[in-house]
Amino acid sequence: MAGYAFARGDSYWREGRVISCVRDGDTLDGVVAGGERYHVRMSVEYGGLTAQCTCPVVDSMCKHAVALGLSYLAQRELAAPEVVAAPTFATRADMTAYATEHRVQF
Repeated sequence: MAGYAFARGDSYWREGRVISCVRDGDTLDGVVAGGERYHVRMSVEYGGLTAQCTCPVVDSMCKHAVALGLSYLAQRELAAPEVVAAPTFATRADMTAYATEHRVQF
């Protein structure tokens, strides 16, 4: 996904042209607004991405597919839970002191 299609797809995604984006297993289905509304389906096949779009472009990956993929990645990042690192202790005495201070019983 390089070149012109990626640059235009990135612009479409940033402009909010992705109307819907739904994941079902290894497939993304969505609608992207361009000159018209285009239905896009992306899936993983044989370790690579494939895309089908109702737009007239005949390339294997059009700007609408790129926009859909970027939208999904952005949604996934927003939905990812924040991981809070648990404290680590050099010695058991450090752990015991922490537990006492925070009233943790074990």
